[in-house]
Amino acid sequence: MTRRDFSLLALGSIPLAERLSAVGPEHGGAMLDYLREYARLLDERRRQRFALIGAPENVDALRQQVREKLREMWGPLPTDESPLNPQILGTLERDGLTVEKILFESRPGFLVPANLYRPSQSSERLPAVIVACGHDPLGKASELTQRFCALLARHGMIGLAYDPVGCGERPQFASGSAAERQRALAIHCTSVGLNLMNYRAWDCRRAVDYLEQLPDVDPRKIAIAGDGAEALEYAAFDQRIAASFPTGQVVSFKAFIDAAVISDPERVLYGSLRDGIEHVELLACMAPHPLVVGAPQRGLLSTEATADTFNQAMRAYRAAGSPEVASLVDANEVSALGPDIRRAGVDWLSRWLSPVSRTVIEEFGQLFSVDELRCGPLDGLQTKTVVDLNRERAAHLAPLYEVPAETSRFEVYKHGIRQRIKDVSRVGSFLPERGIEITDRTIDAGRYVQGVAVVLSDRGREDPWLRRAVIDPIVAAQFSVVALDLRGWGAGAPAAADEFDWENFFADSSLQIGRPLLGQRMKDLLAIPATRIGRRSWTLVGVGDAALVAAQAAAIDDRVDRLITVNGLLSFNEALDDPLTAHPMSSFPPGIIGQYDVRDIYAAVGPRPVLALNPVDSQRQAVQEVQAWERFDWISQAYENIGAPNGFQMHSQLDSPGLRKAITAWLQS
Repeated sequence: MTRRDFSLLALGSIPLAERLSAVGPEHGGAMLDYLREYARLLDERRRQRFALIGAPENVDALRQQVREKLREMWGPLPTDESPLNPQILGTLERDGLTVEKILFESRPGFLVPANLYRPSQSSERLPAVIVACGHDPLGKASELTQRFCALLARHGMIGLAYDPVGCGERPQFASGSAAERQRALAIHCTSVGLNLMNYRAWDCRRAVDYLEQLPDVDPRKIAIAGDGAEALEYAAFDQRIAASFPTGQVVSFKAFIDAAVISDPERVLYGSLRDGIEHVELLACMAPHPLVVGAPQRGLLSTEATADTFNQAMRAYRAAGSPEVASLVDANEVSALGPDIRRAGVDWLSRWLSPVSRTVIEEFGQLFSVDELRCGPLDGLQTKTVVDLNRERAAHLAPLYEVPAETSRFEVYKHGIRQRIKDVSRVGSFLPERGIEITDRTIDAGRYVQGVAVVLSDRGREDPWLRRAVIDPIVAAQFSVVALDLRGWGAGAPAAADEFDWENFFADSSLQIGRPLLGQRMKDLLAIPATRIGRRSWTLVGVGDAALVAAQAAAIDDRVDRLITVNGLLSFNEALDDPLTAHPMSSFPPGIIGQYDVRDIYAAVGPRPVLALNPVDSQRQAVQEVQAWERFDWISQAYENIGAPNGFQMHSQLDSPGLRKAITAWLQS
């Protein structure tokens, strides 16, 4: 193990050969190249700004800017601090340390189970360290967390580890793997305009509040450590944090994109790269307070990437006049809190926070069992969940539009929905983007062509089912077809050698550059020139996840004569009703619940005809027609009020022959 000050090194990345082995740069690899180049340009601009830091007042200004942006990217935090109502549920004694089992409420009814590690004998106020547990399914009971907290206690500090939402005693869902639960929480939070970090940050704030009220804690010496995002993001946010020890993936957000690695949900901050908030800025906000960064050499991302991030942040420490309190530790470890890294972290924290700095020695004692550290009953805590709190938020956000009673009111309503679609999707101008090639397949309907249908599908334009069930009946109705593969779909999707989730990787990376993937795909569609389609206007058909792209594009572009959707999501609120949705993150742009629902998109297409076939629920299952009309009858009323009583039609649970028949009949009517 070495502790050293790295010279500036090139940003490292994991080779992509296995994931992109079957991809040519002109097609599937183009989306990845586009994101990497976009992130590079944003990072170049950020580096230029950060290079101007040269005085303490520059660091102060940066800290203020970062805190304001974090508050914006996390989403609104609670406006007041409710009672913590702490409960000490038991005490464990072992090998010179004491562990208290604690419950406190970070929000009313929102319980946080925690373990507090203390030296068995101490009569003075001690430094305290909040341990951010990352995403280990065992949370506070994981081996690495236990060993780190014990090491802190045996060296004169107090360690507080609590279960983050989704881990340990706070699974939030009765089913699903840890990864599925985290993805579901990400979608659930994003749809109501929050980041999952909103909940983790507030838990961390209340943990600080709890420590401050303990008689044996020195409130001036509270630190955060671990591989959880709190050690980076929250440490930069709360001025009470006296030191920070982030470890593990302490690399730039850009490095995740370069290496094609999916970030944890709380690290996917909407617009972070656009706004110039990187790990560099987060670390810089700690200046002039002590900072030690851990870099496992055999971790997910390269130590060169960590070195680059650390050395950039050192500019702020030099400007603040405290470069000696910042340290980078790399070790031949796989784990973020492996033995060498945790010993070095405790040594550094002890050096700057403890009245007595001592040689750090680790004696491997017996671990506590998961049940010994448990704070609640075996059948789970009786507590509110993130899902409950998000539903409460949604109830205050969801707009209650009245059915427009006449054409003039409908036009006002329609204009409002169009503007909201543009704002939410950030579609921008309808111009093509360099580096993105939209491939197509054209099928001529013959001599008596009645029009052109542009077909989009998340399956890709060459999918056999798409051809049989959707394209063939369109051609039978004497419409030529232009089938497009938008970015990330069909020929625009990387042909992965493994089961890597490219769709969610593209969606996450797009959020970080401040441009939802939904809006990028809408731009791909709307940038197609009329000369390529062969008509000034056309019928637009969206299938699967592409139904939302097609519908929102149709709502804001009058070149679309009429709209057909197949297997489209029934309602954005389905994700609130069933958080473990099978739909991807890209279908839920940030804050969508507070802006409009699927029914509003269809209504905003009016008075142009719309045919919605086989709307699906959150699990992609076709809903019964009665259930669908409960959501969509509102649209029919709107169409009737503007003199187009048959303008909106819907059929559910059709098989492939039924789909073909419905599409042909509707186009010929």
